[in-house]
Amino acid sequence: MELTADSILHDRYRIIRPLGQGGMGAVYLADDLTLEQPVAVKVNRDPSEGSARQFLREARLLAALRHSGLPRVIDYFILDSQQFLVMDYIPGEDLEQMIQSQGRQPLAIVMDWATQLASAIEYMHGQQPPVIHRDIKPANIKLTPQGKVILVDFGIAKVTDSSQVTATGAMGYTPGYAPPEQYGRARTGPWSDQYALAATLYTLLSGQKPADSVQRVVGQTELTPLHELNPHIPAGVSAAIERALSIKTDERFSSVTSFVCALNSAASGADNAPAPSREVLIAPPAAPDDATQRSAAHAMPAAKPVVKSRSWMLPVIVAAIVLITVVVVGGYSLLRGASKVPQATGAATLVVTAPSETPAIAATPLPSATQVIPSPTDTIVHQLPNTPEPLPTAGLLPVGKERLLAFASDRADGATLQIWVMRVGQRSDGKLEGYDLKQITNSPGDKTDLAWSPDGTRLLYSAPSDIPGNGLDIFMMDIANPDAPPLNLIRLKGDDAEANWSADGKRIAFTNFGRFQEVYAIYSVRPDGSELTRISFDYQERYPNWLPDMRALVYVIMASGHQYLYQRDQNENYATPQPYDSREIFGRMGEVAEPAISPDGAYVAYTRLDGGIRQVYMVEFGSRGGNVFPLTPDTTSDGDPTWSPDSQWIAYTSERGGNPDIFGMSKNGKLQSNLTTAPGRDLMPAWQP
Repeated sequence: MELTADSILHDRYRIIRPLGQGGMGAVYLADDLTLEQPVAVKVNRDPSEGSARQFLREARLLAALRHSGLPRVIDYFILDSQQFLVMDYIPGEDLEQMIQSQGRQPLAIVMDWATQLASAIEYMHGQQPPVIHRDIKPANIKLTPQGKVILVDFGIAKVTDSSQVTATGAMGYTPGYAPPEQYGRARTGPWSDQYALAATLYTLLSGQKPADSVQRVVGQTELTPLHELNPHIPAGVSAAIERALSIKTDERFSSVTSFVCALNSAASGADNAPAPSREVLIAPPAAPDDATQRSAAHAMPAAKPVVKSRSWMLPVIVAAIVLITVVVVGGYSLLRGASKVPQATGAATLVVTAPSETPAIAATPLPSATQVIPSPTDTIVHQLPNTPEPLPTAGLLPVGKERLLAFASDRADGATLQIWVMRVGQRSDGKLEGYDLKQITNSPGDKTDLAWSPDGTRLLYSAPSDIPGNGLDIFMMDIANPDAPPLNLIRLKGDDAEANWSADGKRIAFTNFGRFQEVYAIYSVRPDGSELTRISFDYQERYPNWLPDMRALVYVIMASGHQYLYQRDQNENYATPQPYDSREIFGRMGEVAEPAISPDGAYVAYTRLDGGIRQVYMVEFGSRGGNVFPLTPDTTSDGDPTWSPDSQWIAYTSERGGNPDIFGMSKNGKLQSNLTTAPGRDLMPAWQP
């Protein structure tokens, strides 16, 4: 029986794609249509009696085990002489893939994995009779989106018999990880799994597997001490692992628990135990808790934040700037008096006075900007690349090509977030101001996560589903006819939000939370609701954005409790996750949320999370994470950036006044202005293309 994408197996499992293939079997990712969750379907195509018996034994072993570190068996059946075993789907990389791509791993992280694995292994060994895995190795250990390690593949596991010696015919092993008794010369038992676990930890900490046990027995090679391969490993940790790798079973620890306790004691008590300076990027877990600060009405859940202490995450300049006086083009004496300050050619010139009573704003200019930090009464000159010229009149000059700025607000009734629109202008003093405000929705339910079509005629938003218990759906309204009923475009189970339109108008990407358990996954769909396609499979991903030329889908991936900017390239049909900053494992942008790509594709504005601090940052897209600049201060809570259609201005949500308001600023953080001063919550702006 051939299993192809979208085929239905056993009237219950919709095949999605293969996860692995072998000569006699395969494993597929499938959608359990009954339980509405992803599962792994393992197929045995070997018709031999021995293979069928071993496959059934694996099913029975797993069906009897209940531990968070072991996969569960969901179903077992036979079709067309083929055996099928349905198990929990464990997303993410296995540790072997991680070693191949990243090399040896930090001690603190490996110790955490060792503790988790020991719990699962001791649970198996505590069964009556004990269950021995017999194939513990990095390739058989998966890392879940929550950062848990799961021990998989019980193909050669066995229930112990005190009198049984491993028979050659039933022999199974992986050189380097298997102890000598597993080669058929002695009885295997819990001590055998201890050896394999030690070999796994040895490989994770050194980047290479230990010498094969049989070659050590016959004297062909010796075990290289772990600390010689990795000098950062404490001597006590190295000694404990080498003891567990002893050729003689009676020289190993009395149990896996004793082994791991000795490891943790040596790791925590050693002065030279390295601190976890990095974490391994793996199948991502839940995101830091930006949702509560972003908006109480935003229903996409998030997990606990992870606070990281990294010096480069702090703002580098705190400059006092507020009341901005713009000099009319033509050469006023003030400008002439400041001409001694170096000027960058081709940039618009602003003369700025910073009075002492104004609040400080943390802002770092772009590399081409010239900045002099003022005393309270100094007059300074800033070079603002591509910033509009000073205003010729005292009236409002429309910015953002006079396009609408949509936002969510409860100013109408003080309770329900409706959609409002306004235009943005620049006053004669350089500050921005919102005007011509209009409410365009009035139906029940909060409306959040606004997104415009590329032609500016339609507006997407998230709101409670018209299907009871379905969570949030994504609706589409015709902006030219706001009285027409909106179209419920996406009705997936769970919360659908964070929609974003492709530049060609042919696809809409969005995030779903909860269709497959409590995970974030990115989907895309056509504007008419057809061709729904799931993009995220092995990772938790959210906040999708297409580049203007469609060459990549940029988004946030969640890994080891952190959030990083990633992308999927068009030439791979957006299938393969790739780090945006390929030169650093965790990137140089910090914790990323709500990325927004400028219409010209030159910059990415995003919300940077650092514990309870939310700041708007910007990175030059071509620098791949190299040129990163804070745009708002670290003393407020700012986020949800959106670009003006000319790529010169950024609107965002700020809580610096005590409740959310819409603010605007130039693309390098200047002229920060409150655009909505009325009571109520104003948040999640979206600038019309």
